[in-house]
Amino acid sequence: MVFMFGMISLESIGQQVDSLITEAPKISDDFSDYEEQLSTINIPISISLKDVEMMINKQYEDKIYEDLSFDNNDNDDLKVIVTKRKKIIVGTMNNQVKVIIPLHIWAAKQIRQDVLGTTFKKSAATEFEVTIVYYIDLEVKRDWELKSETTGKFTWDSKPVISVAGLIDIPLAGQIEAPLKEQVDNIALEIDKAIKDAIDLKAIGNEAWSMAQKPIQIDETTNTWLYINPKKITITPLLLKYGKASFNLGIETYVNNTIGQDEKTINTSELPKLKIVEEIPDNFNIVLSAVADYDKITAILKQQFQNRTFDYEDQKVKITAIDFTGGADKVIIKVGINADFKKGILKKNVIGFLFLEGTPYYDAESQSIKIKDLKYNLDTKDVLIKSAKWLADNKIKAMMEENLVFPVGDQIQTAKLMIEKELTEYNVNEYATITGKLNDLKPEGIYLTENAIRVVILADGKINMTVSGF
Repeated sequence: MVFMFGMISLESIGQQVDSLITEAPKISDDFSDYEEQLSTINIPISISLKDVEMMINKQYEDKIYEDLSFDNNDNDDLKVIVTKRKKIIVGTMNNQVKVIIPLHIWAAKQIRQDVLGTTFKKSAATEFEVTIVYYIDLEVKRDWELKSETTGKFTWDSKPVISVAGLIDIPLAGQIEAPLKEQVDNIALEIDKAIKDAIDLKAIGNEAWSMAQKPIQIDETTNTWLYINPKKITITPLLLKYGKASFNLGIETYVNNTIGQDEKTINTSELPKLKIVEEIPDNFNIVLSAVADYDKITAILKQQFQNRTFDYEDQKVKITAIDFTGGADKVIIKVGINADFKKGILKKNVIGFLFLEGTPYYDAESQSIKIKDLKYNLDTKDVLIKSAKWLADNKIKAMMEENLVFPVGDQIQTAKLMIEKELTEYNVNEYATITGKLNDLKPEGIYLTENAIRVVILADGKINMTVSGF
């Protein structure tokens, strides 16, 4: 990018007025920005199986199975009534769901006997108890499905034997177990469904993923916003313990903030497939930006230098204009001058522009943006200007370097404090609360944009989202 500046050359009695024609330094417009780091939002989820237990017990309040006919089921000569003797227990053991079904069984057995073409029937009833225990293994799949595998066993708490007419003891276990198992297996299927409904991973994932993408207004006065841009979601295996199903979701995301800008429109993404991991790190980074705007820098320089005159013995130089801009690798200060020179009876007035260029850097100790290696980029054949005392003295350049200090510590600390305050307990909605804490601040780099110098500070810490109501 090249600019030419100049003025028409004039002569007057005893004084020559020349234009200083200089070429602006070439600057790159290949701007780059900070490559953000992924952070992790840790979302611990804990679901009580008591809800499953309550639902199953409500569904099977008392009677579980009833058969009051000797003649059905291929004339099995058996009547059976199965009821709960206590409530069904749904808990955990050895990282499995443990289901205890305590049953009371009333059974009646009929004996048929043919005598001389006549069928005589005798029956007797008995009561006994049985406990069925099921163990359910649960496994999370990448497609957000919950795979279950159930095993179980019967325990006869009292022998299912019946005595007909006081003469025949008939064991009933074989006859009762088949229909009983069918009914209890139906209960197991209902429990399995209830567990999958309670631990609806996809619903939980969708809710967390959607909430994570919601911009958070940190401060209304300064219009400060926190943006979370999730890219990946992970999950730990289910931990079945203390009557709860617990697991952690981890949302890997980019996080940044803006100050003084209206809320940006976010294009939300759909829930991706799960990645199953053994553990989820709790490291969290927030990119804090501090900005020195070129227009504001120009205003500061104008206040300090514009229309000031500097005397150097027989030379004077007045700064008539000043402007500050930047490219991808350096900043440029454009200085308008009106300089008077005197050599003997010859007076010379030079009007035009000079350019200084330098490199911005972040001084962590003072938490300021500064400019180093400031130097003139003088492209002129005018011998007088090249030998000008005010150029050789470097006084103006040194004064500019002193004034090119832009404190940004307050911006950074204010942003950090506002984020910390909001993250003490930020209610995303009635189901989710975000809590977090920021620790160290670490400078990550300084970047030039078309309009400003941007300092990137990384604040590390921890952040959790608590989700309930599923």
